[in-house]
Amino acid sequence: MTPKLKEKHLLRIPTRCRAILWCVFILLGLNALSGPQTVHGAEGAVDYYMQGGIYGNFGIAKLPGKGLYYLNYLVYQNGEADAAVRGGRLHADIEDDIGANAFALAYISDWKLFGGNYVFGAAAVAMGSSLDAGLVEDRGISINDSNWGWADPTIVPFGLNWKGETWNFFLYNQINVPIGEYDKDNNVNLGFNYWAFDTNLAITKELPANFEIDTNFGVLVNTKNQATNYHSGSAYHIDATLGYDVTRQFQLGLSGYYYKQFQGDSGSGATLGDFKGEAYGWGPTVQYIASLKPIIVLNFEWIHDTYAKNRMKNDTGVFFFAFEF
Repeated sequence: MTPKLKEKHLLRIPTRCRAILWCVFILLGLNALSGPQTVHGAEGAVDYYMQGGIYGNFGIAKLPGKGLYYLNYLVYQNGEADAAVRGGRLHADIEDDIGANAFALAYISDWKLFGGNYVFGAAAVAMGSSLDAGLVEDRGISINDSNWGWADPTIVPFGLNWKGETWNFFLYNQINVPIGEYDKDNNVNLGFNYWAFDTNLAITKELPANFEIDTNFGVLVNTKNQATNYHSGSAYHIDATLGYDVTRQFQLGLSGYYYKQFQGDSGSGATLGDFKGEAYGWGPTVQYIASLKPIIVLNFEWIHDTYAKNRMKNDTGVFFFAFEF
């Protein structure tokens, strides 16, 4: 999300940029040709990790200078699954629609640890969710339900940012705090009812000819949902964006992710077995830096899941903006 401070060329669409756009269109065509996948695992076929926008986007490791920043993530996600266990009951033919807004604050300090600047932050999440499902164990043959309110908040108690000439690194830990709305008897819950710890290393590398690559490597560790005795297995995820600076303030890119559970689900609530989720997808992203002082950034990213096994198969759109106080 960090603006480049060096001068760029005027707004135009050069040959190399047109090549990126053609790649985007080709990949979107491949997305449209990919068929639905059978999905089962993790509790509800979801966990704390959500693709798009938050991980691996423009300048993920190239943070601005010392200060307090507001970050806002507006998310829409539509997903489907063949079957999953929710609230201890089997659901089939699931379709989920989620609209959420995360209100986040981040503070970048000049305190140094191992040569990196210390960073911390927190986010509150308001969410609305609707569910359509076919056969539901103990609940008749179908349901159509919705809920809205506060989901689990996120805290980032620890982050370190190292800045270089063309390389930047950001090591941080995100924690899901299970205090959002949850009742195992509800058809639609907004919280997970368990702690989750997502440790990440983000890297931003500036390339020649105004290109940039941003990557994020994360390991997600989930604890057990005591209400349902379901322990969703741990997973790793890789997120990346190849970006091009059309001008000093306008960027185009192609984003993608890969998610893989390396530990199976467990507990008496995991009635479908120890299914390990796997998914990947990609889509376009665009960013506009409206101001350098104070920093104001706007970003939109859309990710289409081209493959999902034992996990919800989603389309995810994220509109992000941030500004410096």
